Amino acid sequence: MKKKKKPWKVYFQGNRKKGTWAGTEIPIKKKILWGDEVWHIPAVYSCSQGLVVDLCVEVIPEKVRAFIEKWQLLEPGKDRISNYAPNERMRLELENPLTKSARVKALVNGKELKQKNGSSRCWNPCLPPEFRDDARVEAYINHYGLDSEKVWVFHRVSLPWVTKNKPKIKRLELVLDPDKADIPGMIFQGAKAGISAVFEHPYTGEKHILTIEEYKEDTFPEETFRDPDMEYPCNFVSMTYSVDPEIPRGEIHLQDLGQGDRPKRRTSAIKDPYAPEAVSDAAAIGIIGGADGPAALILSRKGSLHCDCSSLYFEPPKDLSWQMVFRCKLREPVQISLLP
Repeated sequence: MKKKKKPWKVYFQGNRKKGTWAGTEIPIKKKILWGDEVWHIPAVYSCSQGLVVDLCVEVIPEKVRAFIEKWQLLEPGKDRISNYAPNERMRLELENPLTKSARVKALVNGKELKQKNGSSRCWNPCLPPEFRDDARVEAYINHYGLDSEKVWVFHRVSLPWVTKNKPKIKRLELVLDPDKADIPGMIFQGAKAGISAVFEHPYTGEKHILTIEEYKEDTFPEETFRDPDMEYPCNFVSMTYSVDPEIPRGEIHLQDLGQGDRPKRRTSAIKDPYAPEAVSDAAAIGIIGGADGPAALILSRKGSLHCDCSSLYFEPPKDLSWQMVFRCKLREPVQISLLP
């Protein structure tokens, strides 16, 4: 007996909550070319709490197959991004044709609505069945009458109303603002205070000079990690540097290409000290993320300084390799008129 198909219903919070009702579908059937991608806006949904927008990104299957083959993603041990080194992972994510996304704003009757949350799903016939999640996304294909032979990325975003009551939509525009991407840059070794290096921004092509103002070894206090059964690496290197002409904080950082050390289970916490679980399989710990990480505790001395830290190690790290990472938008925002 065939399973009865669930009716197509869209809720503001993703699933029905007590006291909420499914949104009213407003067909749009709009298609735009954004960069080299085709974005479909099949419908929006007017809910009591706000507006829900469905976006369907059409991806050429040949691009996906070429990406899978280049990165050997179907080979054993290659099916998880975490299995790649940090610089490989960055390049993989940059080249992945399925990861292009955007923040969404809506103008409803001239009033701006901002995205509160969102979710993404993918229909990818290029993958073997065991790697796919067809049951969850087939409803999108069927409801919107999409070509099931193509690859699709579905984005669903929710935007709360800014008026006290749900408005009657007379005029509707969408603004798609691309998320920033990590772009790998120059790799260098032998970092120390006083060294300068000339580099070229990989996206703008502008030449800059990076000068290392301070380079020092440091440690985290042992009490930072509160699991008494585990021993954590606490040694790291922090680097403070300036960039001329200046690049805003958050748009460039230096990444330690080492994997860092994995936490270990203390011998006293192991029933059998010769058991294979003597070393934890927990991931290595990194504390960098750029200007918003722990390094932000260092104050500027000469204008705007940047500071990044290495991964954590049991022994003070020596001869680290660092890679410049640039965060920037690879295309311009686009505004689309949907109604009337």
